[in-house]
Amino acid sequence: ARRIGRNPAHSGGGDAGEREAAGWGEEGGGEWPGEESEADGAVFAILQERFDAQVIMLRITKEQCGDLQDCLATFEAALNTTSSALDAKGLEIEQMTGEMEKLAG
Repeated sequence: ARRIGRNPAHSGGGDAGEREAAGWGEEGGGEWPGEESEADGAVFAILQERFDAQVIMLRITKEQCGDLQDCLATFEAALNTTSSALDAKGLEIEQMTGEMEKLAG
């Protein structure tokens, strides 16, 4: 099992004997805390790329959400206008129906 993190008793450096005594020898991962292997660098680069991509996606998603909220507000205003117009036409139809009943009656 590979150890990750820093050994609080050491801040870096040290010879192979100190590394082994601290549990950071070859069987512990082969690296002294603070040293970065090529594999670690590659993993870090991949994780950084993923993080950067997520930041971009978050920004795009926020922009799209704002655009959708603007569209929603526009559609709500149009719905209210149409609803008011329909209510007015409904009253007009009721008045015309009443007048037709008076003429027929």
